Amino acid sequence: MVRLAEAFIFRRTGAPLQALDARVRLLLLLEAFAGALLLRPPALLGLLLALLGLSVASRALRRVGGALASSLPFAGLLFLADLAFGLGAGLGLTSALRLEALVAASSLLFISLSPEEVEGVMAWLGLPGGLRLAFAGAVRFFPLLTLDAGRVLDAQRSRGLRLGGANPFRLAKGLVPLLVPLLAVALSRSQAVAEAMAARALGAARRRPAPGRLGHLDGLALLAALLFAAALPFLA
Repeated sequence: MVRLAEAFIFRRTGAPLQALDARVRLLLLLEAFAGALLLRPPALLGLLLALLGLSVASRALRRVGGALASSLPFAGLLFLADLAFGLGAGLGLTSALRLEALVAASSLLFISLSPEEVEGVMAWLGLPGGLRLAFAGAVRFFPLLTLDAGRVLDAQRSRGLRLGGANPFRLAKGLVPLLVPLLAVALSRSQAVAEAMAARALGAARRRPAPGRLGHLDGLALLAALLFAAALPFLA
């Protein structure tokens, strides 16, 4: 779980992806999400390889690779579920690749965008303050929730919990005892955050700095994003 949490923690590294404007980064990664949901092989495999190449450019291949390795049992579960329902191996492989592409895109989103940058882009778009706060909070607290899941898992293992090894069905069944304590931890943290925000006068007017102008590298990345968006209906 620690390796999985590492794949979703933002760190300022000076990587080329982080040098782009936050608006361009968010657009690129949202398009990656759309491609992961809509594309089919072999374009889906190409998207996954492109995301891995982007993780190399972001100096985060080890962290993204750790997230992909952690999600492999769930990809195997999807593959076996499609086989069990008679949907065929081709659709099962597509579902597994789709999950891996979504995990890679999610990891790159968390690695390359800080919560403050996410909230700044949403403010630039004119979105409501409550929605901005909820989304930025999700970006900030998802890695902590992953670490909490690791602690709950260790505690349950000390009480005799067995996850079933490499068997995906036993793994899914073994995850059930983790949900209730993890939900209790999440609710406790959300209550503490709500009390802290109320004590700091949440909702008081405060002007945020507007994002700066786009640079030449931002323009090239934005052009690539627009071309991918135009080609997406033909590739899906």
